[in-house]
Amino acid sequence: MRLSLENPPNQGELRLFNQFTQTFTVNELAERVQRVGNVLDLNVKIQYLENLRVGAEEHYYNSARKKVGFEALGLKRLIGV
Repeated sequence: MRLSLENPPNQGELRLFNQFTQTFTVNELAERVQRVGNVLDLNVKIQYLENLRVGAEEHYYNSARKKVGFEALGLKRLIGV
């Protein structure tokens, strides 16, 4: 948010930002939380539950991300978290 405030659009220009730099599956996110939690001695356990949704178990999430917006303003992605 700071980057957008420090770099306002020109007068009359509308600028929208998608607020993501990476995508993760729920399992990938859980594993990241577990890694960080374990570093903090929290003994994080992942509980796998039955998938009750109707639809394909695996599907391709097609999120379009171009090198514009926050990244063009200097946003650095966190890598290896």
